[in-house]
Amino acid sequence: MTKLRSIVCFSFLAILAFGVNAQAGGDAVAFAAGDATTSQAAVYAAFLARVPNDDGSLSADTAISLSNILAAPAGTLGDYYDALKDRSGTVEFFLWDSDGTSMFYETAADSPGVGLDAMGYLQPGRTYTVRLAEILSKIKGLPEDEVEFTGYGWVVGNFDAIAGTYSVTIFGLGFTQNFEFTPAVGHGGTLTGLQIQATSP
Repeated sequence: MTKLRSIVCFSFLAILAFGVNAQAGGDAVAFAAGDATTSQAAVYAAFLARVPNDDGSLSADTAISLSNILAAPAGTLGDYYDALKDRSGTVEFFLWDSDGTSMFYETAADSPGVGLDAMGYLQPGRTYTVRLAEILSKIKGLPEDEVEFTGYGWVVGNFDAIAGTYSVTIFGLGFTQNFEFTPAVGHGGTLTGLQIQATSP
């Protein structure tokens, strides 16, 4: 059964390799940064997977890499960049499993992975790398080898721009598929990420 799940996961990744990547260059619509938006930027992952297996070599996991790109030299990215004020903050993960179950995790002082500061903030110029299994272990309070997930997710940086990639790997098959979080830099005419609309006070 676990081998079948690995094969299904591999098949889905192959479909994504030709489907999602081709769509990633589409026109993304983003809110303009300004008084009507919060200082949050969101990026989307179409497929995330953590599939454990009795044979660890046939398990699948997702490596996530997120960057706070707000360390560019002053003036290099124009007026839009220079107007941005919130340069660092925590990172939030909103995950939906294939059965519709939703999960949430926000980085903190004890967060797994590398690249965050002592408070769990992602500072300008830094990159946060973490595996999906590590995040799920924190959410569920279970060891990594007991957590499972196939679904999608939104990642929200509590600062003005975020970018990243994620790689789904089936270790025993030597297979890795790399994806870019969307919208990426330059999509939709913004620096990166969808600016999240502020709610009325």
